[in-house]
Amino acid sequence: MEGKKILRSDIVDLSDYGREVAVFIAKPLAKRGVRAWQVTVFHFFVMVFCCYFVYIGTDTSLAFASILLMLKNIFDAVDGSIARIQNRPSKIGRFLDSNFDFLGHFLLFIVLPKVSLLLKIAGFFSFVFQGSFYNYYFVIFRQKDKGDKTSRIEENGENEFPYDNPFVVKVLYYFYVIFYKWQDKILDFVEVRFLKCERAKPDKGFLTFVSIFGPGFQYLFIILFFTVGETSFIPLFFLLPYNGLLLYGFYLRKRCKEGENE
Repeated sequence: MEGKKILRSDIVDLSDYGREVAVFIAKPLAKRGVRAWQVTVFHFFVMVFCCYFVYIGTDTSLAFASILLMLKNIFDAVDGSIARIQNRPSKIGRFLDSNFDFLGHFLLFIVLPKVSLLLKIAGFFSFVFQGSFYNYYFVIFRQKDKGDKTSRIEENGENEFPYDNPFVVKVLYYFYVIFYKWQDKILDFVEVRFLKCERAKPDKGFLTFVSIFGPGFQYLFIILFFTVGETSFIPLFFLLPYNGLLLYGFYLRKRCKEGENE
């Protein structure tokens, strides 16, 4: 798969703009025996340093934070690309990546200055739920279109690979349940019970719209707020206008009942 999640070139993922750079970086690292989980740990610490510069809050520190956030985004794609190049899917890598993303994003919202704790938490959960919305529909598409199948709608803590430590898999899965499982359940309830789409394969246009909810695209708005020095607007942005777009996304998904999907 040359490090890519989706083989088809006609699928436009606006959040995955760093994939080509990530694959370019991943290829030599994979040949040198670097494991995906090592890169995951690396980009988590990049995120921690990013949060530190956000906490400082000066124009210079926010410029550094922007660079680190973009670096984190690229290396967030490198780890998965390495796993695919090495043909070494891993549940440890799957859950470690998701759990570290949750913690890193939580820290990012918590350190934002001049924002109430309640607004930080509301903005954070809006942000991560939007990311789960993106992941949910792209997972459905990859499962039905011969793409990467490491991620699933219904994750479990059972070990599937001989090189994964079963105990570590279970521990990481328990954290995944706390951080993300409830989001998967809500999205699946809306998809299956409310919209009655039964996980039909999303069409290309819908996927392109959904891709604006991926972390990569979300980061662009965060960097914009860093650039203009208005970090306090970040939680409100994801809480109000972006959640409005999320509701519109569910409205667009109703087309599955009209036979408009592929």
